[in-house]
Amino acid sequence: MAAIGADTKYLQETIGEALSRGCAATVTAQPSDPVEYLGTWLLRYVKNAEIEGALIAQRQKELEEKKKKLSAASVAAEKSQEELNVRKSCIIELEKDEFKPRVLFTNAVKLIKSKYPSLGGVYAAVVLDPEEPDWVPADGEEDPPESEDELVPEPEEDPVAADPEEDPSSTDPNADPAPAPIKKPVDYSKKYFSYVFASEGQEFMLENDLVRPGPPAEDADPEAPSDPIPFTFRVLDERQPMFNVSNVAYEPRIKFFKKFPKIGGYQVCGVQCDGEYRGIVAADSMFPESGGQPIPKDTQDFVWEVSLALSRALERIDKRNSDRLAEATPKAVLDALKTEVRQIRTKPLPEHLVGAAGGGSGDGGAVV
Repeated sequence: MAAIGADTKYLQETIGEALSRGCAATVTAQPSDPVEYLGTWLLRYVKNAEIEGALIAQRQKELEEKKKKLSAASVAAEKSQEELNVRKSCIIELEKDEFKPRVLFTNAVKLIKSKYPSLGGVYAAVVLDPEEPDWVPADGEEDPPESEDELVPEPEEDPVAADPEEDPSSTDPNADPAPAPIKKPVDYSKKYFSYVFASEGQEFMLENDLVRPGPPAEDADPEAPSDPIPFTFRVLDERQPMFNVSNVAYEPRIKFFKKFPKIGGYQVCGVQCDGEYRGIVAADSMFPESGGQPIPKDTQDFVWEVSLALSRALERIDKRNSDRLAEATPKAVLDALKTEVRQIRTKPLPEHLVGAAGGGSGDGGAVV
C-alpha cells in the first residue's frame, strides 16, 4: 500500500492536473474516439505550456536588462554629478585666485587641459596695443628745438579768462546730479594677441603674436586677393564672447603658424573686464595631437565657464587695484612701480625661449 500511495502522489504532482483537465475536456466534448481526442489535447497542452514558459523567461530577461540599465544610468548620473561638482569647485577656486592676470591665464589653461586631456592644445593670449614711438615728425615738420632758447614763448594766461564761472548746480544741493560720462567703445583695430601660456607641445606659440595682416606692398598686384584677418579677431571685431568651429578645414580664416593644414575643432572664448576684452582662452581638437573630431559639448561648456570665471576674477582684481591706487600715496605708487620694473629686468627667460632663435619645434597650431 505504501508503494501504491507513493506512485499516486508522484502522478498527482506531475501529470495529475494536465490529465484531469484533459479528461474533463474529453467528457465535455464527447468525441467518437476519446483516446485520440485526449492524446491530441495533451499534446496541445504541452505546447501551450512551453510557449507560456518561454514568454515568462523572456519577460524575466527583459526585467533583468531593464534593472541593469537603470542601475548603470544611476551610477552614470552620480558620476556625472560628481564631475559637475568638481568642475564647479575648480571654477570657483580659479575665480577666487588672487594672482596677477598672467598667472590667472596660466592656471586656466592648466585647469582645462587637466580636466580634458584629450584636447589637442589649450592656450591663452592677452590683448595688447602695438608699441608706438613717443614722437614721430610729420612730413615737412622741422626737427624739435635743441635748446630752451628756441622754444616759442607761450602767451600769458588771462586770470579772468582762466577763472570760469562757477556752476550753480555744484553748490545747489537740490540740483540734479551731473550725468555720468558715456564710455567710448574700445577701438580694437590696432590691437593684437600675445600668447602668454600654452599646453605641452604647443609652447612654440609663445614665440608668435597673432596680428592683423599689414597693407599690401606698393608693387603688389591690385587684383591679388588680400590676406584674410585671422579668425580669432572675430571676438574683438564682432564683440562676440565665444566662437566654435566644428572643423577648421572648412574655415578659410583659420591659418596655421607652420602653414600645415589640419582637421579638427576649435573654440575661442573672450575674457572681458569692465566691458573690454582683455584676452582669450582657446582650445582645439586637431589631428594628430587629438582625434580631429569636433570638440564635445561638455568640453565646450567647461571652456566657456573657465572664461567667465577669468572675467570675474579680472574684474575683482581690477577693482581691488583701483581701490588701492585711490588710497595710496604718490610715493607708495612710485616705489611699487620701481619694484615691478626691477623684477622684470632681473627675471630670467623661460626655458622654451632660451636659445630659440631658430623658431619653435611644434608642427603647427592654429592661428588663434
